[in-house]
Amino acid sequence: MTSPFTWDVAKPAGADAINAGDDQLRTDKTTVRDVLRTLVPYGTPTTGWRDIQINNDHYLVQNAKFDGTNFSHDDTTLDATGFLMLSTGEVRAIFRKAAASTWLPAAWLVSGEFSSIAVAVNWLQLKAAATATQPELRAVGSDANIDVVLTPKGTGLVKGVGGYALGPVFSGAQTSTQDVTNTATETDLYSVSIPQNTLLAGRRLTLLLGGDVLQNATGFTLQIKVKLGTTTLYDSGLVGWNSSASRQAFGVIADIFAIAANSQLFMGGQKPGPWGTATNLFGATVTNLEPEYFGVSTSTEDNGAGAKTLSVTAKWSGASVAASCRALGVKVQVWP
Repeated sequence: MTSPFTWDVAKPAGADAINAGDDQLRTDKTTVRDVLRTLVPYGTPTTGWRDIQINNDHYLVQNAKFDGTNFSHDDTTLDATGFLMLSTGEVRAIFRKAAASTWLPAAWLVSGEFSSIAVAVNWLQLKAAATATQPELRAVGSDANIDVVLTPKGTGLVKGVGGYALGPVFSGAQTSTQDVTNTATETDLYSVSIPQNTLLAGRRLTLLLGGDVLQNATGFTLQIKVKLGTTTLYDSGLVGWNSSASRQAFGVIADIFAIAANSQLFMGGQKPGPWGTATNLFGATVTNLEPEYFGVSTSTEDNGAGAKTLSVTAKWSGASVAASCRALGVKVQVWP
């Protein structure tokens, strides 16, 4: 039977170190280790795979050797060289390649990496699929419920088919009640910090605030504002509401489109607006009118230079427990 290995008598001449040791530079091949390190796949005496130990790390290297400082090609006519690294202290595998005949570790090109923690109980599993079915990336481990997190770098996004981003890049919410009452001071119904580089060119911020208003104090007026940074995007002005002992449904809708990181277009307003009397399309007079207040404006807040606060405020013309504006729930999202 033909052996699958050949013995290249010219190797490992000089410094073809596979394991650390005093005799790693022996050239006479008088030790078993020096003989074994010359074995390479049959038919390709100058190429093949070697297990090289450097300190506590093992490198399964293809078509390369280590001289104590660098990895280099055994055959400089073969440029595609890669290796698999198994590191102690954590389970890690790195695939790299280089296009030069000699290269330093700093010049290695990373093709992929598997990393773990000291005590890992959950991990990812790649599952193959039969014809007409789908392969699967699944979370496995000892925990009953395991999330899978995809984390892009910097301002990068997680994208799907066609290069479209999956889901919002920022979310904020408020489910506790915020009541502006018995005060004439402008007060936040809701406030959130939009992180730096979130509202970049082409992205869109949406805000939906739901609440109610009690205006049972004669002659009182209410002012609603939407602000980004120091810019007021929407201002209803101090206007009167229908006087009633019952609370009336109230909401604010805002849509902010980022023309650039330092340029925004606002469209939005509130519903209902102040109550009053008007003539409808058929010429009839309608009392206790429930209008919608809508506005369009622009701003030049630079989210690329720092975080920006988005807020919705309420201000009464006077202080009374019979004048109350509440935010019962708020949702904010920034979409790519």
